[in-house]
Amino acid sequence: MTQRYFLSQPPDENHSAILDGDEARHLVKVMRKKVGEEVFLFDGTGMEYRAAVAAIERDQVTLLIRESRQSHRERAIPLTLATALPKGERQKWLIEKLTELGCTRLIPFHTELSVAKAEPRVLQRLRRYVIEASKQCGRSRLMEIGPQADFQADFETFVDYCGNDETTANLLFHPISDEKVGQHCLHDWVASRRKSPAPPGALNVLIGPEGGFSPREVRLALDKGWIPLDLGPRVLRTETAAIAVCAILAAFG
Repeated sequence: MTQRYFLSQPPDENHSAILDGDEARHLVKVMRKKVGEEVFLFDGTGMEYRAAVAAIERDQVTLLIRESRQSHRERAIPLTLATALPKGERQKWLIEKLTELGCTRLIPFHTELSVAKAEPRVLQRLRRYVIEASKQCGRSRLMEIGPQADFQADFETFVDYCGNDETTANLLFHPISDEKVGQHCLHDWVASRRKSPAPPGALNVLIGPEGGFSPREVRLALDKGWIPLDLGPRVLRTETAAIAVCAILAAFG
């Protein structure tokens, strides 16, 4: 795919746009673009631009927009995924793959057994990973990274934030070994919903840390009507479960 650059500010009324920071350095120092050469831009809202380099300065590049268009590469049914963050480099891998798979929004959830916190500096890094992955995969609308929510304290706020009307499917992923919950397999649930004349209008997904949700957390979600599902007999890492769920739910478009 043609190299793409992230435009943090929309073009002005004169069809001029500015790249600065990492994007400007990448264009000039790595790709060695010159004045007059053509590049492709996206602004994170779904807009894409064909542009020409108009001027190169020390810390920024000015471009002239030649063509703009709205891209159409998002899921037909929006997916919000709330999960406990894994540790270290596995966070980057999680963000990359969810971006590629078209996840609409990721909300880091702090649970009783969480091992990593989404501090402001972590959220800033995660959002940069989204930009990098979007440049690579051709996505022009950025996956949103929400602020960290606490499962116990913020559950009601989280549900409101996600959107929760009668067309929304709220899915809680919990190991099949917990026989008290009585889960259904995700594949079976998807097959049954695809046969329905009214597919879900939105998908909200909860995935716990590697130690799983606590009994109190499971009960809180079930009491609010969330549907308990499982991914089979093997224990998956948090990021593996998140990616598998996102991929399987792509069956809805």
